Amino acid sequence: MIAELTETSRSLEERKNQVDLVIAAHKAEEEADQARVEQEDPEEEEA
Repeated sequence: MIAELTETSRSLEERKNQVDLVIAAHKAEEEADQARVEQEDPEEEEA
C-alpha cells in the first residue's frame, strides 16, 4: 500500500509540475499582452 501511495504521490507531483508550467506560460502571455497595451495607450491619449 505504501508503494502505491508513493507512486500516486509522484504521479500527482508530475501533473502539478505540468500545470505549473501552463500557468507560468499563461502569465507570461498576459504580461506580454499588457505591455503591448500599455505601449499603445499613450499614443491614443495624445491624439
